[in-house]
Amino acid sequence: MLAAFLGGGWVADAYTTALRIPNMLRELLGEGALSSIIVARLGGLKNQPERLKTVIPQLMGMWLLILTVISVMGILLAPWMVNVVAYGFEDPKKIELSIHLTRIIFPYMTVIGLAAITMGILHHLKIFGWSTSSSTFSNLTVIVLVLLGAMKWGHDPVAMSHWIAACVVVGGVAQLVSQTPGLRGSGLSLMPSFSFSDSELKKILFLLGPSILSVAAVQINVLVNHGFASTMGDGAPASIYYAFRLMNLPVGIIAVAVSTVLLPTMTEKLQGEDRKEADKSMISAILGVSFLCFPAVVGLFILGEDLVRMLFERSEFTAQDSARAWAALQGFLVGIIPACYIKNLIQGYFSRSDTRLPLLISVSSILINVSINATIVHALEWGPRGLTFGTSIVLLLNMLFLGMGLRFKYGMSWPLLKMVKKWSLMLLMCVLMGLVVEGGRRFGHDVNIWVRVLGLTGVGAGVYLGGCWMLKKYLGVDLRG
Repeated sequence: MLAAFLGGGWVADAYTTALRIPNMLRELLGEGALSSIIVARLGGLKNQPERLKTVIPQLMGMWLLILTVISVMGILLAPWMVNVVAYGFEDPKKIELSIHLTRIIFPYMTVIGLAAITMGILHHLKIFGWSTSSSTFSNLTVIVLVLLGAMKWGHDPVAMSHWIAACVVVGGVAQLVSQTPGLRGSGLSLMPSFSFSDSELKKILFLLGPSILSVAAVQINVLVNHGFASTMGDGAPASIYYAFRLMNLPVGIIAVAVSTVLLPTMTEKLQGEDRKEADKSMISAILGVSFLCFPAVVGLFILGEDLVRMLFERSEFTAQDSARAWAALQGFLVGIIPACYIKNLIQGYFSRSDTRLPLLISVSSILINVSINATIVHALEWGPRGLTFGTSIVLLLNMLFLGMGLRFKYGMSWPLLKMVKKWSLMLLMCVLMGLVVEGGRRFGHDVNIWVRVLGLTGVGAGVYLGGCWMLKKYLGVDLRG
């Protein structure tokens, strides 16, 4: 919908710039640091229900004040932030629109930050349905509002960009409100308290800063990429944004779901001093993510160009915009598996309340990313594809460092032979699936794109899952963790 109403040119560049910083903070707070820290810290108060009833309102009050200050500063400093995030913009109208949209969107930070606290509380209680579906309520709200706005401004991309920015804020409210039914019957209240007397608040704040930075590598690297892309002319930042959305399909659907359950599970086992079972949970999570993400990457590699055209190419979004988005997605393909693993590996540290080592790894990866992108942009001139490929390299290094850290700092035993055997069988089925899907794509080149993409996706899923079932049944190989 964004592609249809905003296109892939200068208006989309302005919108993605305005969304970049709040969206980065949403990723960190909504699915990362704050929620993870709350799960870890509230786990220590498991046997103190009365104290929980005191801590949570104080935490809501403290975070409400912090987020309000952040939102006000974001509105006031919008011109400065746009100049930093998109330093390559030269068109005055693009810069001005970016500033206006940033000011509209920034209050989103307050409501989505409170939603992150509620999510952490629900995860502590092991109530996952309401928390993980809240983003669905948010997106449905935005979709309905955008369609209503399109009745009046549908043919004016600039007007629609203002309307969509406002819809994002309303969607954040929907995400917060949609989680509250999950707390019914728990005896916990979300009404903010401003007494700030509980010592647990200081511990949460102490851990929060390093935690945010330790999971920030992906988002900060995307922010760096946006700055480089802003020097490449109209459409480059938007193409990376649309490609990143597709990259995040397997990351958000598969890896986030697994990591959400993994954190409280590992925290509980480690508090019971059952490190062996905690390590087994991590290995199972990695193998489970692999089982679903391997075919997802192969599918995106083969059908990605058609998928971009099917999803985006209409109205304001042209064939040229599709070509740019597909080029950017190609670079991201290498980084999907590492990004999925990182979502889970980082929980091995958060479950131990360790933020220092992930912080050092994250900062190192950011510096490496800047170096790689500077080389690609200024020396090799690879364009958006080069920027996204550089991000993938950094994700791969980040994944390796996190895995080695768990091994050497906490003595986690990685059964590599067992894992490689399972990975090999998954990849074998992916190759078979890929050959079938590629053959179908070439044979059905003239078929309607929706029929071709959806049909081949179904065929590919059947081949992969059927092949894995046969391996399990006839070869005695169990692909589960």
